[in-house]
Amino acid sequence: MRAWADINLDNLIYNLNIIKEFAGSKKIMCVIKADGYGMGAVECARILSENGVENFGVACYEEGYELYKAGIKGEILLLGATPFENIADAVKCGFQITISSFEQIDFLRRNNLHPEVHIKVDTGMGRLGFSHEEALKAIKIIRDENIADIVGVYSHLSVADMPEKDQFTLDQIEKFKVFEKMESIKYKHILNSSGLLRFADATESNLVRVGIILHGVVPFESELQKKFKPVFSFKTKIIFLNKITEKTYVSYGNTETAEPGDLIATMAVGYADGFVREFSNGGIVEIDGVGCRVIGKICMDMTMIKIPEELKDKVQVGTEVTIIGKDILKKAECIGTIPYEIMIGLGRRVARFYIKNGKVLKFKSLQESEAKEFQKG
Repeated sequence: MRAWADINLDNLIYNLNIIKEFAGSKKIMCVIKADGYGMGAVECARILSENGVENFGVACYEEGYELYKAGIKGEILLLGATPFENIADAVKCGFQITISSFEQIDFLRRNNLHPEVHIKVDTGMGRLGFSHEEALKAIKIIRDENIADIVGVYSHLSVADMPEKDQFTLDQIEKFKVFEKMESIKYKHILNSSGLLRFADATESNLVRVGIILHGVVPFESELQKKFKPVFSFKTKIIFLNKITEKTYVSYGNTETAEPGDLIATMAVGYADGFVREFSNGGIVEIDGVGCRVIGKICMDMTMIKIPEELKDKVQVGTEVTIIGKDILKKAECIGTIPYEIMIGLGRRVARFYIKNGKVLKFKSLQESEAKEFQKG
């Protein structure tokens, strides 16, 4: 086993229950796009469904079909602009479709599909959706011509995780309020993870879309982080130890040197696994809670670290190394990215161990082996 992610399903359930406290009477949609933020969409959806979740959000038809094929029950919303060639199949699967253009409405009219739809309103994200006036017109057309069943209307907050831009978020919420008053529409939603944590009382929406906080990651600096438990950790092992006897370069490009007396460990993880090259020449991993510095450039399949003095007599080939853990927000900021990108960047050959009640419930890797038949080590 060269690199793996431990995924704690008990902590996922714990975080869901904390989210329910924040949501109050609002219904919860769990967003599990991008393979459940890299954690496994089917596995996450199944445990969430078992704990009362009835609404799921995915980016596209293919992601929805994966859940459908796995027998996941509940309402599944396709959050993106579904290509015309996928709409008929999406309707057959019973998926709810986001409508964000008059071209989509015309397609539904011409093909007499009559799906359940959510109207997307652009209140300031500038990515997808109708303007305020266009949305009202779209709703009228769909209803007057009985083109689809409008079950939802929603928008998306673009800076809810940035306190210095709170006024913009409040402006977005204000623009959406006219749609919140539409009692004939089942779901009205604008709050994402950060929005729920910071603006739940500012809106009368009745559904919240949560993604990354399910995994215990609050995407901004806050004491709220203490309320959640980390769901995943990314780990590897030492596969080679090199006791340096003379000054030598380490890794591609000759960017760093090891000195006599240094102990350099090679880990079985690289940028193909999701340990991106931005962590080269200074990124920190942990062994037994002690920070170890990446030396040289991260390779596709391997990475070298300098072992600190206090660990030199403790490490050996096979020693476990934590690449990413509960410090994911800090590490993301260090390389100028966000936790989302790190999580979804875990490679296919990174095995996933799904842990429940302290035991491995399932193991998923390129071999698709069952957990009970496999031992780490």
